[in-house]
Amino acid sequence: MTGQEVFVTHFCVTWIDLLGMRAALQGPHIMPKDGSGFREHIDRSIGKIKRLHKDAEDFMDIFCDRVLETNAAKFVKDEDKVEFIKKVKGLVKTQRWSDGMVHFSPLNQAGLYNCTIDLLSIFTQYIYAGFLCSYGLSKEQPIRGSIDIGWGVEMYPNELYGRALASAYDLESKVADYPRIVIGDHLYKFLVASYNSLSRFQPSNSHDQYLKIIALHYASRCLEFTGRDDSDTYFLHYLGDTFLHETYLSNEVSNKTFSSAYIYILSQIQLHTANKDPKLLQRYQMLKLYFDNYPIRAF
Repeated sequence: MTGQEVFVTHFCVTWIDLLGMRAALQGPHIMPKDGSGFREHIDRSIGKIKRLHKDAEDFMDIFCDRVLETNAAKFVKDEDKVEFIKKVKGLVKTQRWSDGMVHFSPLNQAGLYNCTIDLLSIFTQYIYAGFLCSYGLSKEQPIRGSIDIGWGVEMYPNELYGRALASAYDLESKVADYPRIVIGDHLYKFLVASYNSLSRFQPSNSHDQYLKIIALHYASRCLEFTGRDDSDTYFLHYLGDTFLHETYLSNEVSNKTFSSAYIYILSQIQLHTANKDPKLLQRYQMLKLYFDNYPIRAF
């Protein structure tokens, strides 16, 4: 891009990695002439990636519709609703990486309306990542990921570069350790600062008062979704009551999802114990401990 001006701004970035794909891709380098067993091999590898992408897209369609049905849309001026709906639908962009995905959205920061949109985009990424984490386990497709903020450049449509992306990758690959979503320190501090600033803000009219309520709602929800482990690492607490209330349409759906996820975790502990793989065994033991500490009522 020599000779062209590059637009740099801050982004919120979610890095999602579908685990186990290296093992799933082990097999023939060349397609067998008779095709014997090859279709099953594709379904176990590429099929999992396609299903992850499809599940994510389906969930986001449902989630966006739910957002538009909430009071958030009602609080927006009539003349702003078309723009608001367009922004909600296109808040988070997706960049696909082989066996994973990157979700990102720019942070405009200036002004109360943009602050509300920024916090809604972060809230959306929290919901997105937490859903994929729990739903992936229930479908035997474990993921690991992270969410953080930093500067970045969208050099081409849906192609993000910069510190935000690098930070999210580092958190996923070096900090998360087992199937979960870790939250970067910069994002957590941003949420705390946003919440404190909004709490002090004194609106001059009813419209700004409504926007303040919405923005505070999303900031407080993200903070409530954020847990902290014994090593002082922030993580997305998707087994918390607040997250479950925001994410799942019914108790029946959530109970089925988490019971299936727990059964899968137990199967992985049994598998890695039999295979004498201490690294993978420890990962799923830590995940089981998380589920045991926050049991779903239907278990």
